[in-house]
Amino acid sequence: MNLYKILFPFFLRLLGFCARFSPKAATFLAEREGALVRWKEAPRLDRPIWFHVSSVGELEQVRPVLEQLKYPLVLTYFSSSVPRLVKDWSFVGHADFLPFDSIQGMRAMLAFVAPRLLVLNRYDLWPHHLQAAQEAGVPIALINASTPPLGIFGKLSLWVRRRLFSAVAAWTFVDAAAAAAWEPYVQPHARGLVAGDPRVDRAFQRVELAKREARAAERLALWDRREFCLVAGSTWEQDEEVIVAAWKQLSCARSLVLVPHEPFEGHLKKLEALLKSAGLSSARYSQLSAATGKSDVLVVDQRGVLAEIYGVGQLAYVGGGYGRHIHSIIEPVAYHLPVAFGPEHARSPEAYTLLATGSAFCLPKIGGPAA
Repeated sequence: MNLYKILFPFFLRLLGFCARFSPKAATFLAEREGALVRWKEAPRLDRPIWFHVSSVGELEQVRPVLEQLKYPLVLTYFSSSVPRLVKDWSFVGHADFLPFDSIQGMRAMLAFVAPRLLVLNRYDLWPHHLQAAQEAGVPIALINASTPPLGIFGKLSLWVRRRLFSAVAAWTFVDAAAAAAWEPYVQPHARGLVAGDPRVDRAFQRVELAKREARAAERLALWDRREFCLVAGSTWEQDEEVIVAAWKQLSCARSLVLVPHEPFEGHLKKLEALLKSAGLSSARYSQLSAATGKSDVLVVDQRGVLAEIYGVGQLAYVGGGYGRHIHSIIEPVAYHLPVAFGPEHARSPEAYTLLATGSAFCLPKIGGPAA
């Protein structure tokens, strides 16, 4: 904690220096500029519950919880992708970026918000944020704790943050395995509850909404899908290389849908070159027409339609398993599809459940046996 207090001002200065040369760093700073002033001028709520999330994924996970609460709510976030999603959420009184984690700034935030409870989702804990809450006598809850970080760096991260976890007075865990894994970091006075994972509820909500809206239906009707169809969602380059290598060896009437996690132009062109080298024709979702509809592979170059597109498949592949960890496997499960994924699935309790019931299978590591 003392080291953090010393190093944090240097980090801010370094970030300011980087912003001179990096548009990304400059945007990062600009988004948070004036956040404290905006919070000071925000409408005052009567003892709200303050939720903080890091990213869009965590926002989606916590949404079912927010929708059920009858208390006034405020929301802070870290990712610049969050504001566009929460701007129309009538069940949140006010939402904005969490200011930088200076002790003065966090003390000011606690004075502005005056919450009855601070709720953190998963692992996004900031030292001065927690210190200010403790000084103000605000209890801290950590919800949706899943499997702790793994590996050497994950364990080092837990060791560095162990004092932060001691500030948490109440926990919810996504399953019993997560509760057991977190036990060394839960203080004796804290309360814990295995409450399940609201990501599952939210994923089913998204699928039902996608079915009703049918945003992709008209365009998908232009594609001549064959007897067997695999939908590979949230894929990265490593996933795509594995899938294409296996796909070109099949001889049955088949169609493949690839939905890259990051559908940037550079990635799309590289993917199309990979497909061409494998002898597979491809068409982009945004350019589908009667002329391109007979392609072997449909490359989805648009965000926001994956939950609906899973519905055209007989089998789903969920990407990320040849990188850090797999993405959500709940959406294809909502369509009752068997699911495949790569070997990096240790952070997904749903993956273990599906493997145990025979509803999923894990592809092997490169050069290794299948799990």
